[in-house]
Order: sequence, then structure tokens, then C-alpha cells
Amino acid sequence: MGHNYSELLQWKKTLNKVQSVLITSHTSPDGDAIGSSLGLSHALKAMGKQCKVVLPNRGANFLDWMPGIDLITYYEEDSKSVQALVHNSDLIVCLDFNALHRLGELCETIEHASQPKVLIDHHIGEASWPAINLCQIGASSTCELVFDVLQQTAEKSSWLSLEVGQCLYTGIMTDTGSFRFHGTSPLVHRVAADLLEVGVKPNQVHEQVDDSFTDGRLKMFAHVLLHNTNYLCDGQVAYSFVSAKEYEEFNVTSSDTEGLVNQPMRLQNVRISIFFKIAEDRIKISFRSKGEIDIQQIASKYFDGGGHRNAAGGISFETWEKTEAKLKTIFQDFPFE
Repeated sequence: MGHNYSELLQWKKTLNKVQSVLITSHTSPDGDAIGSSLGLSHALKAMGKQCKVVLPNRGANFLDWMPGIDLITYYEEDSKSVQALVHNSDLIVCLDFNALHRLGELCETIEHASQPKVLIDHHIGEASWPAINLCQIGASSTCELVFDVLQQTAEKSSWLSLEVGQCLYTGIMTDTGSFRFHGTSPLVHRVAADLLEVGVKPNQVHEQVDDSFTDGRLKMFAHVLLHNTNYLCDGQVAYSFVSAKEYEEFNVTSSDTEGLVNQPMRLQNVRISIFFKIAEDRIKISFRSKGEIDIQQIASKYFDGGGHRNAAGGISFETWEKTEAKLKTIFQDFPFE
């Protein structure tokens, strides 16, 4: 990847000076967030650094198998311990986000920390707050960038292990939709090959991530697709929703909805899929699109969000009725080509 040479040099110099590194990522962490955090942690520990991973809250249950997951400290569950870990660190590495508010309740603690901050991310958007900026918008995932940064920091033999490989491969696989989304480049496959060479088994990772549904989660997917999915623009836009009612009925949690937004995209005619998670005080929104449709523009313009051209997120603080009406207005004359 084309990292800025001066930023890479600054990263190397800074890393050589510090001993204790704190790693963090965004709220509701996905495979890329957790994979990059744990992968970087394992690698830096192998290089002789002390590392701690802190996250705003837990991710989906199907990521609980990842090596090192039990060593993460969550702000939502133990804010005092997280604050102490932040205070005692020499360097803070932020992964897979570029806006500090994506840290949720952890935001203030990280924002006001005096330690230098490093940002490694692949989302659209500019960030002026990090001391060292190692972002690449064209990358498939933050895990790909972490691999590249480490590769340019030290010899692979000093940090690349099976544990690092499993974490980084998981993030790459999930963020590329198993190597099928737009950002899947030749370089991504070369990185994956390096990870396979240290023992990563793609079938095992796939089984852990995609083939570990509970009975309730599968039934909830079926219910949402059958009863809570509607279409606009002659079937080119699909939108689905889920609420606390479904969580209780099917004995699932909010994290069990991971991947639901992708399901309508399997339909030949659907070009945009939007998924709404309705809570008491807000509605979290996931967007997906095919081809040249830049869905992140809609997410940022109308729903205070952002992300990538074909995958983005947003939020609404209005009622479901008003949010749904807004959506219909947006797509009333949408310029499909």
C-alpha cells in the first residue's frame, strides 16, 4: 500500500521509544475491528511490547473464538479499568474508524488522553486528530493495513504467527465479504497467502464466522426477510428492520443481526439494501450497494454516517415512522442508471 513515508518513519521511531501500547476500535466492533486490534496486539507483543486492547463494548458472539478475545477490556462493563489502562499507556493506536465519536462512551477518555495517537483506517473521511496517520481509503480492510504497516516495521519472522494470521484473516474475510467486495485487490490475495502460509485454515475461519448460527438467530433472519422486508424503486431498493420485539421473541441480541443487511443483495434485481436496528432512543442503519452506486453519500448526507462506496453506516434519532418516510422520500426519484 502507498503509505506516506514520513508517517511510517514516525511510526517506527515512536514505536521504538515506547513500551506500553493501548489499542482500541469502534463501538459494536465487527470482524475487522476486533481482528485488527487482536492481530496488532499479538504482533507487538511478539516484538517485545506490552499491549492492552480496550473496546467500547462487545462484538458478535461468532467472533468469540478469536485468539486473545478473553484479554479485551470493555468500557461498557468496566470503565474504571479502561481509564486506568489508558492512563498507564505510552501510545494509543486507534483502528478502523476516523471519527472519535465512533468510540461511543469511550470517546471522551481517548480524546482527552495526552499520549500520542496513531490512526490506521480505511474508511472515507479526513482525521486531523492523530499524531500519526496511516490511513488508506483504497484498502480492503484495516486488517490489510495492519499487515502492511507491520511488514514495513519489522521482519515477518519477528511478529507473524498463527494467532496474528487468524485475527487478520478474519478481518479481511469479513470486510471483503469472503473476497468478493469492491476492495478485493491482487494485494489482498497476496496478504491472505502470507497468512495461509503460517497455518491459517480458511475453512475453519469460515465455519466459525458464517456457520455458527444459533437456532434463534436463523429463525430471526427468516422472520425479518419474510415479514420485515420491503421494496422501493421497482424492487431495486430493499429495506429491512428489526426491533426489541424480535430480540425477545427469538432469544437473540443486537449483535446477532450481523450480516442481515447482505441477504436481500442476493436478489438479482436488488441494487441497494438498507437495514434498520430500532432501539428506544435511536435507529442504527446499515447500507449496502452494488456496482457504482455510492451508498456512503446517502449515509453521510441524510443519516449522519459514512463508510465506503458499497458499504456504510448511519443513525437516526427520529421515530421509525419518520425515518421510514424519510427513506421513501430519498428514493422517490433516485437516479438509477
